[in-house]
Amino acid sequence: SLSYLKKEEIPNIPKLTDSHAGILYGPLKIFPLEPELVLMWVTPAQAMLLQEATGETTWSLGAQAGLFGRPACAVLPKSLEHNRPALSMGCTGMRTFTEIAAERMLLSIPGRLLPELEGKVRQAVSANRKMEELYLQKKHKE
Repeated sequence: SLSYLKKEEIPNIPKLTDSHAGILYGPLKIFPLEPELVLMWVTPAQAMLLQEATGETTWSLGAQAGLFGRPACAVLPKSLEHNRPALSMGCTGMRTFTEIAAERMLLSIPGRLLPELEGKVRQAVSANRKMEELYLQKKHKE
């Protein structure tokens, strides 16, 4: 009756299809297993760099890359199903129960991407810094 979700949306909300005996959460630094997914609270700028590093923002993907809102927890099955990062702006429930800051979003990255992620993030940061320098030069010339 609140119109928070439309009835026709419900069947399309991503769901975990594989059975899991449980879910283990913990800091990645001390995680005892190879993670299936890594969840991160990110700012829009951090999300952009991570999405660039994982290839999610390349135009060659067409309309594949996506961003959604509610429910935020749908990033988990979305990431697992497509074996790709998923980004949520965050729903009211996520923000209420986690008390995460309004300027953060939820990013889910498949654990298989971790081995190469640090190098790719460094490359994305470097490229963006160089572009920023060029933009600032251009801006100050005008």
